[in-house]
Amino acid sequence: MVRIVIVTHGRLASELAATARLIFGTLEGVHEVNLPHDRDINDMKSELSGIMASLAGEPAIILTDMYGGSAFMASVPFASGKDRMLVAGVNMPLLLDLLVARDTDDFAALKETVQANKEKYLVLYQEPKK
Repeated sequence: MVRIVIVTHGRLASELAATARLIFGTLEGVHEVNLPHDRDINDMKSELSGIMASLAGEPAIILTDMYGGSAFMASVPFASGKDRMLVAGVNMPLLLDLLVARDTDDFAALKETVQANKEKYLVLYQEPKK
């Protein structure tokens, strides 16, 4: 099973995981790293480092909230390797789709899941003209 590490500003990581638990129940292999405004970034990096060390040799996807933000930049050193993926722009549909698809041994299939989400869930709605 591919492990999922959610790294975000504020408490978004925990909130996404809590919402996913409402649907899936227990989330084995899902880790949350939060960076609220009052937390030292070095403390957050240390937590992330410990989690990633515990996942050595296991495939893992790191989901962050914003490309180029603190959470993303802290995750970059852990994204190298054939069974590692770093994705910016985590949202609930992406997390749910990855939770469903992560039991595969085909890491490339998970990349396809991410790619499909990129195209599927960003919707611009405009009120029809009357």
